[in-house]
Amino acid sequence: MRKIEKLASWITEAKTLVIFTGAGISTNSGIPDFRSSKDNSFEKILNYGYMLEHKDEFTKYIFSNLYYENAKPNIAHKFFKKLEELGRVTSLVTQNIDDLHQLAGEKRVYPLHGTIHRWYCMNCEKEFPLNKLNHDHANYCSCGGFIRPDITLYGEALDDAYYHLGLTACQVADCLIVVGSSLKVNPAASMIRYYAGSRLVIINKEKTKYDLRADLVFHKDINKVVEELIQIMGIKME
Repeated sequence: MRKIEKLASWITEAKTLVIFTGAGISTNSGIPDFRSSKDNSFEKILNYGYMLEHKDEFTKYIFSNLYYENAKPNIAHKFFKKLEELGRVTSLVTQNIDDLHQLAGEKRVYPLHGTIHRWYCMNCEKEFPLNKLNHDHANYCSCGGFIRPDITLYGEALDDAYYHLGLTACQVADCLIVVGSSLKVNPAASMIRYYAGSRLVIINKEKTKYDLRADLVFHKDINKVVEELIQIMGIKME
């Protein structure tokens, strides 16, 4: 049996199928994987302390490098939404902040690192729509508080509720499929260590440190793998 056929059968047979996604699933939607670039400035700028000290530079960087207003869900996002609709996927854990899984219609999504689409005042917690914010410098609430994105920065803890939901999902899965993640960013990536099943699948263009532990590995374009699965499984996409 070919690897892709085995994966299709595992998806069909799974009673608790969990998907874990990273930046690689969104590159085909036009969102670059900035962690794969040679520019490491994000490690300095996407830091809680830097945000507090350099609010103008921080805000401009976020809108220039992390916010893609016209990005749309691609075939991979839509495929996992379809699997959820068919009762196959029980939950989806994501490291991404782009909300493309939610835009595709996925219901049970645990966004470990927050969302770029929600901005709020650090003082009074009032929320602000993106079209009311200036993209070139810091924004402030009428109360004087700095308006920041609801994303987890270096130096901050993950959202406790989503972390525990995601961790539990990985622990109880009988099939866990990792899609487009280098599995380098902890503590999110460390969740994979707690998977106790025998059907760990990794779909990522580059090698990961969990490849040797995985039961199936695909170093291919994610959308090509998904398109093969759609054909093999006979799934009708809208």
